[in-house]
Amino acid sequence: MFRFVLPVAVCLFGQSSVAQEVSDAPLVASENVGSECVNIVGSQKNCVRVLACIGESGLYFDGVALGWDAGRLKGLTSAGAQCDGWWTTGGILGTGTAKLRCTDGMIADVFFYSQDNLTGTVIGRGKDSENRILHVWSGKNVLQFLTGPNGQPRMECGAVEVLIG
Repeated sequence: MFRFVLPVAVCLFGQSSVAQEVSDAPLVASENVGSECVNIVGSQKNCVRVLACIGESGLYFDGVALGWDAGRLKGLTSAGAQCDGWWTTGGILGTGTAKLRCTDGMIADVFFYSQDNLTGTVIGRGKDSENRILHVWSGKNVLQFLTGPNGQPRMECGAVEVLIG
């Protein structure tokens, strides 16, 4: 799934019928963002959490990737902008691309590498329309992956440590 979800490349994705089956309801970025997600291997109803640092000042994206091999992204930035986009995978050696557009005008392109297809684990990098670098992680176990020695999930967005609920 986001096995393949958010990292960047300079690509636009077509809107697949699979992704259009997903609800347009906005998400609330909080500890409950990924709570409605269920990792269903091979299913277009698959859902995994997506987290990304946007630049180095502590701004981040918290959302979900929906679908399998291609699908929809949705979530919020820590500044409150709602974001929606598309992702696709199937590139050489497990690569994929994603595009995200947010209500504050930000557009982000991501290129990612699938680490584990079955759990939707992806690591990616990208750039947004303000030339900020994005660091992206997704997957069923993303919080465990980002958990530090103190047991608290966190992302290091430049010099700023962002705690994740």
